[in-house]
Formats: sequence, structure tokens, C-alpha cells
Amino acid sequence: MNMETSMKKSYRNRQTLWKKFRSLNKLIKMLLRILKK
Repeated sequence: MNMETSMKKSYRNRQTLWKKFRSLNKLIKMLLRILKK
């Protein structure tokens, strides 16, 4: 039971991290595009 809950927790954390990473990636791409002009 405890192991299962911890697994779900880590999975949720991974999802939030992935979302943050994707948003950061978008920001970096926008910055690069602006700098190129």
C-alpha cells in the first residue's frame, strides 16, 4: 500500500516536472527566435 502511494506520488511529480520543462523549452525557443532577428 505504502509503496503504491509513493509510486503514484513520483509519477505525479514527474508529470509536473515534464510540464515545467516543456514550458521552459517554449520560452527558450521564443528567446532564440527573438535573438535571431
